[in-house]
Amino acid sequence: MLATSGEPLRIQLLGPVRVWRDGQEVPLGPPKQRAVLALLASRAGEVVGVDNIVDALWDGD
Repeated sequence: MLATSGEPLRIQLLGPVRVWRDGQEVPLGPPKQRAVLALLASRAGEVVGVDNIVDALWDGD
């Protein structure tokens, strides 16, 4: 369940991907995990299939 009090979630996509919740920076983990978050956040409100994620982030790996 999502909390409704406090500051909204803030996501920075330009420069290093960073996230803050309630004014505190959230640790995001390794670069590939950050890339998945950035891809999904940049397509907020859209359905993003697994195939799209794999093609965007692992194509050629």
